[in-house]
Amino acid sequence: MNYMSDSIEIITETGSLTSAFSRMFSGSSFFYNIFTNKGNKDATINLSGVNPGNVGAFYIPKGQSINLVSDSYVCSTPNLKITTNVRFGGVLLGYGLTFVHIEAIETDGIVWSSAFGNIIEKNIRPGEAIKIDNGIILGFDANTQIDTTFVGGITSTFFSGEGLVSKIENKGKNVMKMFLQSRSKSAYLDYMKHKLKGKNR
Repeated sequence: MNYMSDSIEIITETGSLTSAFSRMFSGSSFFYNIFTNKGNKDATINLSGVNPGNVGAFYIPKGQSINLVSDSYVCSTPNLKITTNVRFGGVLLGYGLTFVHIEAIETDGIVWSSAFGNIIEKNIRPGEAIKIDNGIILGFDANTQIDTTFVGGITSTFFSGEGLVSKIENKGKNVMKMFLQSRSKSAYLDYMKHKLKGKNR
């Protein structure tokens, strides 16, 4: 929280212990804060994420859920359930082992997420497939299957600098949405490590 109106009250809770421990595994906090306006007038609160980029608001209809990359979660409406989704392929592609799983069980909800750079919404029509570079994925429908594959043939894989990538194929009948970030945090960190290593020689 950066700043907020004086009329806003903060309550810190854990919810169920199962959900609290589950949030920890996805990079979220064991505790969470509930902000409530106790005044008679509209109030303002300013929140930001840890990533140097834009913050997007994602609408989640009742009965649906979304996965977000760890550490991108900023806040959400209080009716959403936040747990963890394990994706083993994420380790190879720089996302980590777990994603933040946000589910709208009884009513619609909204979740805010911070990106490393700009947020890009990509619509994948039925029968289409896309390949996504490492660290670019921000969020996706929880039922989306993400496969780890090579960028191309042997030459492309070993000499293009891309290596393994994520492949998402829409095998359903409806448009599939993927939310991407314009910069790769893993690539940026690798670049900084290389630069710092050179200075320490």
